[in-house]
Amino acid sequence: MLAEPDVTHSEPRIDLLKLCLQDFDGIELKLPYRPPIQVRACATPEVSYDTSKTSDGHRRLELIGELTLGDEAEKPSGDERYAALQQAMFTHFDALFKQRGYRLVSTEQGNARTERSAYTQCMLRAVFGTHCTPDKPEPPKPPIPYVSLARYERQQSTLTSIITYKTEAANTWSISLDDAPEQAGAK
Repeated sequence: MLAEPDVTHSEPRIDLLKLCLQDFDGIELKLPYRPPIQVRACATPEVSYDTSKTSDGHRRLELIGELTLGDEAEKPSGDERYAALQQAMFTHFDALFKQRGYRLVSTEQGNARTERSAYTQCMLRAVFGTHCTPDKPEPPKPPIPYVSLARYERQQSTLTSIITYKTEAANTWSISLDDAPEQAGAK
C-alpha cells in the first residue's frame, strides 16, 4: 500500500508529493495487497519530490517496497518468492493502467532464477560437507519468469500517452508517462 503519513496539519513534503501524483494522469497508487510500497521519487515538469523536474510531456514515478509478500503457507524458494513479488506488482499495475484506458503493447521477461557457476556450486556444497569437483556443473534449471518491463499506449485526440513500467532492482520499480503529439500520417 502506498504509504501516506497520518497527519492532521499540512506538511510541505506530503503536499508536494500529493501535488506531483495529481499530475500523473490521475492514476491512483493504492495497492490492495502486500508488499507495502512507498514513493521514492516523483517528478513532473512543474513539481519534483526527491528528484529533479522532468521535461515537458514527461512524468516519472519511482517506488520502493519490501521484498516479501507476507506469510506463505508453502515455502517456495527465494527465487520463486522474488518472481511472485515481481509478478504481483506487475499484475496490479497492469490492471490499473488498463482501467485507465491504456493498451499493453509490449513486455520483456526477467528471470528470477539465481545462476551460479560450477565453481560456486562446488564451493557451496563443500561448505555443507559434500565433496565435489568444479568440472561437473549441475545441469541448468528452467527460468523462473516474471514481467520486468511493460509498455502501454493510450490514444486521445491528437495525443499518444505512453506508460513504461519497469523493475529497476529487487524492490524498486519505475513508472514513466510520456505524452507525444500524434505524428502526421499516423493512425
